[in-house]
Amino acid sequence: FHLLKDIIHYAEIKAKKKNKSIRFSIPTNTTLLNDNIIKYIRKHSIHISLSIDGTAFSQNNRKTIIGKNSFSLVMENLERIKKVYKNKLPAIRKTITPENVGHLFKDIHFFVNNGFHAIAFSPAMNFSWPKEKLKVFESEQIRLAEFWIDSLIKDTLLFFQTWSDLFVFMEIKNHKYFSLPDTFFCGAGSYMVA
Repeated sequence: FHLLKDIIHYAEIKAKKKNKSIRFSIPTNTTLLNDNIIKYIRKHSIHISLSIDGTAFSQNNRKTIIGKNSFSLVMENLERIKKVYKNKLPAIRKTITPENVGHLFKDIHFFVNNGFHAIAFSPAMNFSWPKEKLKVFESEQIRLAEFWIDSLIKDTLLFFQTWSDLFVFMEIKNHKYFSLPDTFFCGAGSYMVA
């Protein structure tokens, strides 16, 4: 946290001298957060994304440094985040593994029931994905698609980045607002540094 504050302080001073605006974005699994850190993040308008996998079953893949399930700690810190962020909650970033793929729908439902409406999910690529697990992934996404369409009908739009980016991208291309390549954007080197 001390290093993070030093970097932000340094960057803010440099940006001010150059008359530039600067935004910060960091992912967190929430396990190291406390009230002090959350208030600092909010005060400095640091965008955070929450790297959480879902219910206790799915979160079990993410152990603490001493090997315990991080679910109860994550839930405690989500409550802290909700108190500070109110209705503008950060986005969730869920990783799907062959072990938790059968819980995808349940995990997304869990996030929505906890007030989160912007959710990105993607499969872990460093796993072997047997065909039967890919079929489960397909059926879980079909269930999610129905859930997502229902949110559109009820005007309670959920933002599933995994699909929404693709739809926005295609909409822009179809209306020819400007010429785009057939690949997605990457801000690295143009307006993002890491």
